[in-house]
Amino acid sequence: MALYPGAPILAIYNSNANAAYAAGVSIFDFEDVVIDTHAAVTTGAAWKFTAPATGYYLVCGVVSLDAILVSKVVDTRIYKNGALYGSGARVQTNATETLSSSFSHIVQLSATDYIDVRVNNGDVANRNASAAASFNQISVIQVS
Repeated sequence: MALYPGAPILAIYNSNANAAYAAGVSIFDFEDVVIDTHAAVTTGAAWKFTAPATGYYLVCGVVSLDAILVSKVVDTRIYKNGALYGSGARVQTNATETLSSSFSHIVQLSATDYIDVRVNNGDVANRNASAAASFNQISVIQVS
């Protein structure tokens, strides 16, 4: 339910769960609500934002994984209705370190279309999401 009639659609979530992500591509769970004006987000392993209304949405944020090994990569991907829509920054290590991949896309959604964000852990083992909420955030804002 909207905060008030005509309220813009806005969902901001973050994560500080330090959850493990396997090597390969996985849906990222931004489990902590900051604001969700229309209760448009489903959290958990199947995290997604479902558009309450047709329009263009700005989807932006960052995902960080800890202890990525030398010469491995991390990147983010936005999926619309289960199909790859766009990619975020692809970053590679020079040493064992935390890697952060940011993303920003305008996505046209019809009411009931959904998006999710997936992280590609290019390492050979499970890696944990960074425990600081400021390292794992997403904002989805209807812009028209």
